[in-house]
Amino acid sequence: MKYEIISDIKLDVLKEDNSLNFICPKNSEGVIHILLEHESNFKLIVEENAHWTVNVEYLNGTINSKNEIDIKPYASLKHNILVYESVIGINVVQNIDVSNSGEYTSALLDVSEDNVNFNNQINLNGEYASSYFRSAVVSNKTSVKLYEIATYNNAFYTTSKMDNYGVCKEKSKLEFKGVGTIKKGFKQSNNHQNSKIIVFDELSNASVYPLLYIDEYDVLASHSAAVGKVNDDHMYYLCSRGLNEEQAREFITMGYLLPVLNYFNDQKLKEKAQETLERRVVNA
Repeated sequence: MKYEIISDIKLDVLKEDNSLNFICPKNSEGVIHILLEHESNFKLIVEENAHWTVNVEYLNGTINSKNEIDIKPYASLKHNILVYESVIGINVVQNIDVSNSGEYTSALLDVSEDNVNFNNQINLNGEYASSYFRSAVVSNKTSVKLYEIATYNNAFYTTSKMDNYGVCKEKSKLEFKGVGTIKKGFKQSNNHQNSKIIVFDELSNASVYPLLYIDEYDVLASHSAAVGKVNDDHMYYLCSRGLNEEQAREFITMGYLLPVLNYFNDQKLKEKAQETLERRVVNA
């Protein structure tokens, strides 16, 4: 694992076997770049009223990663995740704890060509804690990609939202499972999820599982899910404007997945992610 820290303050970094522990002190701000390969884990603690960005790039090889994030009161974290096409299988488990009035925002772009098992659990443990998770995933060849994003509203006035978008091609499999839980007694909490997958080929296998477990009445909760092929009218329109069928597919894919980059707040990583997505879509 390699990392770079950009900040005016000194950041404590502790090493434990295959793990790095980052502690962002109170009232601080900055950016952490983490490059992960093979067996790599990290733990990140964002102390009270600290505001940080962490960019995590999964580079190459087979990667197993177990990560923990702890966001203290009135702190915020923007978590940008980029999975490159050179990754040969990835298994990620992440646990995120958010204290009162803390904010967690994550944007993920996955353009890898192999299997992915991504499990993300977000625990909103304090009043007015909030989270937003957005993903864009390309699945093709014979890859199997399984994404489970779970959010738990464990306090009053908490808000969680997720948006998952995927493109499924050839003989691949793509699955989004969204799990939202509001426990009894935690009134005036919100839990919303949205997952959509476009299927390009007859042998593609795409599934969406929207799950809500609501034990309280005074809340707002919703889910939407859609799996379907490319709109024939859209294809006809693009082809009638001079594009061939493959170019039209590429155009639609870019338009579908590109908006995730609006949530990459680090400009350099955003540019790198766009170049990676464009390269991946053209070569898919």
